[in-house]
Amino acid sequence: GGDHSSVDYDGLLALNIQIARWTHPDANILVFTDNESFENVGFEDNVRLFRLNTKGDEPMFERVVTMAAYVSSSLFNSPTVFLDIDAFLIRPINEIFFEDFDMGLTHRHIVGQMAINEGVIFANIRDIDRVSYFFESYLASYLAAEESEEVGRIYKNIRRWRGGQLAINAAAGGHQFYATSTAVTEYGTKIAYLPCSKYNLSQIDEKEVNSYLRDRCCILHLKGNRKGWIKRLTKSLANWGYVD
Repeated sequence: GGDHSSVDYDGLLALNIQIARWTHPDANILVFTDNESFENVGFEDNVRLFRLNTKGDEPMFERVVTMAAYVSSSLFNSPTVFLDIDAFLIRPINEIFFEDFDMGLTHRHIVGQMAINEGVIFANIRDIDRVSYFFESYLASYLAAEESEEVGRIYKNIRRWRGGQLAINAAAGGHQFYATSTAVTEYGTKIAYLPCSKYNLSQIDEKEVNSYLRDRCCILHLKGNRKGWIKRLTKSLANWGYVD
């Protein structure tokens, strides 16, 4: 929700990178974008920028294509977290990749919304082929949904909006609810279903973005109008030593 045209996306990306470098100073940060965006963002050490010939009117589809290409490339040689530009990595999450899973997906129980949210995705490197299988299913589900007349009536152009959510929920198993657990898909990928409340937190009140926030979650996702909470976020992290 909200007027996204008023969002300072350059500032949002710069802050996202700065917080990620604070919580994970040894991590490589890869930014995938089009040929025009973020020209005013300074990219420093351990940050690599990749500009792609993407279609601006198909952002959701292009994102899935880009992630699928990444995990099939030589760049995918370390455990990886895919983050939306407004999903902030506010606490170290290194230890999660010692767990036995190929993919980590975040789930939520909100009436009227799909269970799996694609704003945060974990890809382990225990078995790269099985990670690739997931993204192949993710992309294939997208293309299949695009052929559905019913989906077309409801969502119109799903390459622009909503298609990624439909596709990732299909690739994840297609269930309405998930337990926090692991399961092996029919195509052989082991998925860890992780709670949004810890790994993709967004359903909170603005007052909950305080000094205790970092105790309860690792990734804060400021979707929609929540992007206006940036000052509260940096103030809450200052209690933990973060310097904006």
